[in-house]
Amino acid sequence: MIKLIKVAAAFIALVLVAIVIFINTVDINNYKQQIVNLVEDATGRQLQIAGDMRFALSLVPTIIVDDLSLSNASWASKDDMVKLNTLEIKIALLPLLSGDIQVEKLILIEPEILLETNKKGQKNWVFSEVKGNADTTKQQSSINSIAFHYVQIKNATIIYNNGHKGKHAKLDIKEIETQADSSKSPISISINAVYNGIPISGKGEIGSRNQFIQNQTYPIDLDLEVSQAKLILKGEVDQPQTGKGLNLDLKFNVNDLADLSSLAKQKLPKFGPISLSGLLTDSNKSYSIKGMKLLASNTELAGNVAIDFSAKKPKITAKLNSDLLDLAELIGEKKTKPSSNTDRLFSAEPLDLTSLQLANANVDVTAKKIKTSSMLLQNTHITATLNNGNLSLNPLNSLVAGGKLSGKIGINNSGKIPALSVQVKLVGLKPNSLDKLHGKVSGAQSDILLDAEGKGKSISQIMGSLNGRFTVKVGKGVLSDNITTALGTGIITKMVEILNPESKKREDTQLECAVVNFAMKDGLAITDRGIALSTNQLNIIGSGGVNLKTEQINIGIKPEAKKGLGLNASKLASLVRVTGSLSDPQPTANLTLKNGLSVTTAVATGGLSLLAESLVNRATADLDPCATALGQQSTKLPEKSVSTKAVDAVKGVGGTVTDTFKGLFN
Repeated sequence: MIKLIKVAAAFIALVLVAIVIFINTVDINNYKQQIVNLVEDATGRQLQIAGDMRFALSLVPTIIVDDLSLSNASWASKDDMVKLNTLEIKIALLPLLSGDIQVEKLILIEPEILLETNKKGQKNWVFSEVKGNADTTKQQSSINSIAFHYVQIKNATIIYNNGHKGKHAKLDIKEIETQADSSKSPISISINAVYNGIPISGKGEIGSRNQFIQNQTYPIDLDLEVSQAKLILKGEVDQPQTGKGLNLDLKFNVNDLADLSSLAKQKLPKFGPISLSGLLTDSNKSYSIKGMKLLASNTELAGNVAIDFSAKKPKITAKLNSDLLDLAELIGEKKTKPSSNTDRLFSAEPLDLTSLQLANANVDVTAKKIKTSSMLLQNTHITATLNNGNLSLNPLNSLVAGGKLSGKIGINNSGKIPALSVQVKLVGLKPNSLDKLHGKVSGAQSDILLDAEGKGKSISQIMGSLNGRFTVKVGKGVLSDNITTALGTGIITKMVEILNPESKKREDTQLECAVVNFAMKDGLAITDRGIALSTNQLNIIGSGGVNLKTEQINIGIKPEAKKGLGLNASKLASLVRVTGSLSDPQPTANLTLKNGLSVTTAVATGGLSLLAESLVNRATADLDPCATALGQQSTKLPEKSVSTKAVDAVKGVGGTVTDTFKGLFN
């Protein structure tokens, strides 16, 4: 037995010596032209080997080739598709006998690869220009498989130009390494590269070559870092060749959103940390993240999200729940540009609603808390539906400052002019629960109703076309003396002082009720005695309105002392008139008004001046002015209400102007 081993060892040594002698005596450069011809016959492209070809000293044949280039397609932008500084390839001998090519090692040093398409969609990596009569099918059939055990690519540059879509991309590879024991073994991989200026690094393990070739279930376990964001993918793909049948656990983390600015191709704000996890799956042309958990600083979101690409527009479907949505932190403080028209409250800047056309969506959100910059919403449920540019928030339910908010909001963006509709009511709001009013109001439970619709390409246009109703109803309570300071407005303080100079002597106000009730028609908000306030000492009632197109105000407010309460009625103003604009309202007292204003004034104020004037000549004594303001109590009125007269006056002026213009052309 020992003798047999010695003989075998001597034989192996003899073979090794023969290989060494062969490698040192054979000049592989003599086969350059044959190799060039084989490549040209197979691809239709010209291979140039400008450097030397040599064997490396190894027991397994290893060939090293310097300065290689492969020509490009005839229509391509550059002459060469591939340039290569050094190629090193080691091929196992024994598998060749059975038609298998086992590449033990493949090393590419400083390759430059240009991949491109032209405007017709032709690809330069498709070798269709085969020369000669080589029977490539027969050649391929004699080779059972090709396997790469170790591949290393160093200092590579890959450029992609899409001539059809005009897109460009560049991948700079510092180093890529892959290794597998056999074609049936999993492949370990590591990468260190830069894609379009975005650093990419990572390592992990993927399925075998055979699993990919046979399109079998393909395991993936990768730990990547992209632009300082960490991404972990672990699971499998049922059909690796088409990327279908995803079943991957996904984990994403980034410390600061600003770190992704290069990835987003725009400057992102500092915000974070952010983490996302869930199970990534697909079906047909849709992708979903099941069991999603998103943490974005203080915000938490969980649920399922899916996006379907089967239609012209992608459709997003989501059912989410949250313990806290911090919108104030997510949105941040918006820096508003200084308006060129500083006297306007409503912006005339065109609304950008193009994003509503990008996708369709159905998103259902349930949140225990939603923080905004001004209030806290609790137990909120919103369903947002986006369909061909039309956005609907329905239902919209929440608790706000102890009150129940319900309603719906819609934006119709399918036509040339966007349309907004709002139907929202807030019942039982407790002012003391609001931060600004905490400790300054007791009671005064309030109900708010807004039912309106309008059209326009800006906030200003929408407000100037509103139709509907706005109503605020406030119940009994106590108002502290510094409530107006808390509200941050000087006009209320000034109005109170004008209406009742003795109000400064009291530390608080006993409120019985208050009402603001406006009807809106084509941007004209009118109220006929729809402004009411009742305290323990006096009643206040008001008429007039706001022209939402021009933002001009013309409201008359008249106080009346309650009998037997010791308030000197002679000290009360006969009328306070609020004029000016929404951004700069101005109260004025003790105006002497005539019964009939000029036609010009009536037209300019849309009849609002007539409503304001009417309070001087009408009895305001009312046991329940708030009920009157809400239209719940009948009051003896002239045959036509003042609001009707105001509108009639404007119509009459309009008719006169029209007739005058007609006469100019007759």
